[in-house]
Amino acid sequence: MISVVIPTLNSERTIRTAVKSAMEKADEVIVVDSFSTDKTVEIAEKEGAKVLQVKGSRLIARIEGAKIAKGDYIVNLDADMYFSQSFQPTNIESKVIALGEITVGRGIVYKIMKLDREITHKKWKRFEDEEFLQNVNAVRF
Repeated sequence: MISVVIPTLNSERTIRTAVKSAMEKADEVIVVDSFSTDKTVEIAEKEGAKVLQVKGSRLIARIEGAKIAKGDYIVNLDADMYFSQSFQPTNIESKVIALGEITVGRGIVYKIMKLDREITHKKWKRFEDEEFLQNVNAVRF
């Protein structure tokens, strides 16, 4: 069984997509809301998620969500992300999986995930490539 935990705070613009995506991939979806003042909770419940409200950071929300999760595996998903259609949560007992998340924003998380996808999908040269190793110091965040 797979549980997805989604921390939220005033995420009414993106929560519907995140919950729908998680409902397609997981057995349980838990939205842990930090007392939003918009319609986040209403939307999450309407889409079928369990909703828990706690005060605190995103980390606290993830911990509290994990405490009530029934799944053998817990996946954390941000409220502005969703799973790609190609992600299939099968055979996770025998391998480490890279989640097919897609971010909506263009901040630092977007930039890091874009770089990760480029590396994962081999748009970068292999580390054994001598020219790449000589130029690796040029990569800066």
